[in-house]
Amino acid sequence: MKKLLTLFLFLVLLQPSGAQTNEWLNYTSGGNISCLTEEGDYLWLGTFFAGLVKLEKTTGNITVFNKVNSGLPDNSVSAIAIDVNGNIWIGTFLGGLSVYNKGGVVSVEESRDNSAVSEYSLLQNYPNPFNPSTTIVYTIKKETHVSLKVYDLLGREVSELVNENQVTGKYKVKFDVSNLPSGVYLYTLKAGNFVETKKLMVLK
Repeated sequence: MKKLLTLFLFLVLLQPSGAQTNEWLNYTSGGNISCLTEEGDYLWLGTFFAGLVKLEKTTGNITVFNKVNSGLPDNSVSAIAIDVNGNIWIGTFLGGLSVYNKGGVVSVEESRDNSAVSEYSLLQNYPNPFNPSTTIVYTIKKETHVSLKVYDLLGREVSELVNENQVTGKYKVKFDVSNLPSGVYLYTLKAGNFVETKKLMVLK
């Protein structure tokens, strides 16, 4: 039977509490739960006093983000949303709007003039080397599924920048690497049968 998640109050960290049964799994948190959203196997929970909480649904493991251990500007979270690029947008009561992405914050801008696009291409990022952000430009010849990912030199994925269908056009992706160490990374564009990889360098 599917477990129901009930959220209660007033402990320092989110953790199982009280009687646990097959039907109910109860949790407590460091502040009133103000909002939540789902991302695959995870729940993101905003609290009034304890910051932002990431809960793994299958294991109950948690990660707490607050003003002390992260870039969150305020421990009172009022809203959470996740965009198509995996960026976590966090509205706070006193600190305004913040955005988080484990592999680096991603923004995608589509060029308005698409008349001259006649091929698939992946351009060299600029600036390069860079810190903390760079821009990657690519063109899409016709509508197709597009994937743009960043890997370390061991082939491990460190960030998914784009994973969606896109129409013909020129696209610019701003990639923030505040959470990545210095080094050389590879970024790969896949669009239909087109695949191309280039290097970028993070220099801190």
